Amino acid sequence: MARRPRKPRAPRGPRQKKERALAGTGSIVTNFRQASRANLKGATLHQTKRSPDGWSAIDLSRVNLNEVWVGSGMHILNDVNTYLSDVVEPTHKNSSASPFCTIILGASPEYFRPNGEPPGQEDPERLEAWKARTKAWMKETFGDDLVSAIYNGDETTPHVHLAICPTYLKRPRKPDRKKPGESDEAFLQRCEDWKTAPGTKTLSWSSNEVLGRYNSFGHLRQSYADALKPLGLEYSLASFEPAQYPEPKHKKKHLEDLETERLEALDALEEERAELAEERRKFEQDKAAFEEQCAEIVREELRSATEEAVRISKITMAAGQKVAARIEANAKYDAEQRAAEQTAKLSARVEKLARDEERLERQKREIEDQVSWFALFTSKVELALQRALDRSFDTTISRDQLPASPSTTDWIAARGGNVTHGLKLEFFSLHSSTGVPIPLPSQLKDLVRSVFKSIQGFAQCWRTQHRQLTDLRNRTVAIAEATETAEQALADAGRRLAAMRQETMDAEAAATKAYDEHAELSYEFARLDEALAPARPAYEALQNWLSELQDITPNEDDTRSAKTWINQWMENDTADTRSLMRLTLRLQGEAYTSELEHRLKSSDISFPTFSRDIRDRWREVCALPFGHQHRMVRAMKLIDRENNVPLFLRDENENALAKHIAQQRAQHQQRSIPPLARQFLDLPEDTQTKLGAALKAQDDYNATTVSSGLTM
Repeated sequence: MARRPRKPRAPRGPRQKKERALAGTGSIVTNFRQASRANLKGATLHQTKRSPDGWSAIDLSRVNLNEVWVGSGMHILNDVNTYLSDVVEPTHKNSSASPFCTIILGASPEYFRPNGEPPGQEDPERLEAWKARTKAWMKETFGDDLVSAIYNGDETTPHVHLAICPTYLKRPRKPDRKKPGESDEAFLQRCEDWKTAPGTKTLSWSSNEVLGRYNSFGHLRQSYADALKPLGLEYSLASFEPAQYPEPKHKKKHLEDLETERLEALDALEEERAELAEERRKFEQDKAAFEEQCAEIVREELRSATEEAVRISKITMAAGQKVAARIEANAKYDAEQRAAEQTAKLSARVEKLARDEERLERQKREIEDQVSWFALFTSKVELALQRALDRSFDTTISRDQLPASPSTTDWIAARGGNVTHGLKLEFFSLHSSTGVPIPLPSQLKDLVRSVFKSIQGFAQCWRTQHRQLTDLRNRTVAIAEATETAEQALADAGRRLAAMRQETMDAEAAATKAYDEHAELSYEFARLDEALAPARPAYEALQNWLSELQDITPNEDDTRSAKTWINQWMENDTADTRSLMRLTLRLQGEAYTSELEHRLKSSDISFPTFSRDIRDRWREVCALPFGHQHRMVRAMKLIDRENNVPLFLRDENENALAKHIAQQRAQHQQRSIPPLARQFLDLPEDTQTKLGAALKAQDDYNATTVSSGLTM
């Protein structure tokens, strides 16, 4: 990637002295840095572990003043990772190790505390004005790339920490030429699609609209100063321009001026050295006089200090007596306070015991209710077992035997709409006589369902065994009757034996006659084979071509077309069509279709034959009546819940659709049909049908003849 040409510098003015020139009511304070993930981790630790250190004068009593302006909390790195989950990060070797930006914004202390107040006592109006303008500036400047903004009010001067993830919208490359075999309409459509194609949000410092500019930190500092200028805040220094150097053509004169300045400085230094020597002599004289004066003052102070010490000792004794009396009064007050605290603790404990007693009483009532319910449930289980033994557990009963309530209607609808004795007993185990659900824990509800499901299985098993026992008894009676019949038949068998021998001789004569007829049929078949011989090559060529068409492999265009159709189809997903779309996807599997057809046999609807092409199958599903759709969707949900049939989802449907598209493409390419197959297809449709049936029958007859060991 070619480096962007550097913009020419503006002409610099003369260098000014670096004096702190305060403007207005204060000055802005900024810090812009390029940051890596390690730097963001350090910034996160600074926010989450608020303890005084060598860098930050943190006051723990003012930590509650900190605010989160942007982000989910104090963990900056988590907010950055969350934002980057929807952003593409460059992975090439030239990507920056420090793609992020951290910024600190603030103002000088004299703005927040104009009268010299201590930290923590900032002017409320000035602080709120600075907050409002800072928030507006950072949101307008960085937009969505501002992932974290945390205000610190527990340090010496209020400031805010920003974390920026610079991104840009990377658009796809504009189509500039046609692909091989692409039509003009397809190329123009591809160009139109490019105009509306959404871009990809990508992490990049250099391509970012704000930070990618030349001297971006300088522009941001100037922009922030302009935003806070109405508050009287400006730059903290009078100029940020570097030192100015002479042009090369004036270099000699510049060196001569420097030499002159050096000599003048040496002369001034010698004069200053002489003045310092004279001042040192005078200082030594003044020092000796001062030391003598200090000695006299020390002696006088010692005498005064001795007198003062005597006076202070008397005052100290009187103060000691007062302190002892005060300590005794304080000890009495502390004892009363401790007694009051003990009384409060005992009162709280009594209240807690009362609450515990109420809770235990409530639990006792709940246990009593569960015990009474368990007795009811046991009686229902006994009735269910009795119904299972007399084979009436699954007998359908009237809906009127259950109470009329919304919960009853929902419960019956969830179990297929039919009411049996077993379902009635299960219903009254979970509901009251008025149909109101009994408040039971989920474990007890699962127990009821499991018990009645086991009883249902036992009832079905017992019904099957009873039927088998009845059948066995009937067969025993039939065997006894058959024995008597067999004894009578045995006598008749002797009489028929002679007749059978005669029939055997007649059968041998018939077999000889059948062999002769078979020989004649073989001769007729040979004539038919000779008549069908000219049409067989064309028929076999057509069958081979159709077999190759079934085995055709989709190419990349077929796969892309299939994925495009599936994507557009699934983008139209709504709450009304979501279940039908899932059903259309699953009908691709033959095992799933067979299982669905088997489950729908009990209903009064006929299971239609669906196309293997998902496009035609979707139209067929949408054309079904609403009742058929509803029952098929309900059966599909039951199969999905049992998870005993492999599901055909998006990938399998894309592969199948790609194969259908490939077959259609091959069918449209007429030149790929073999000439012999084309001859067969040129025949009239009626002739094709009759010839195909005759040739297939001939093949089947040959196969039967070979398997039976006969030859023509």
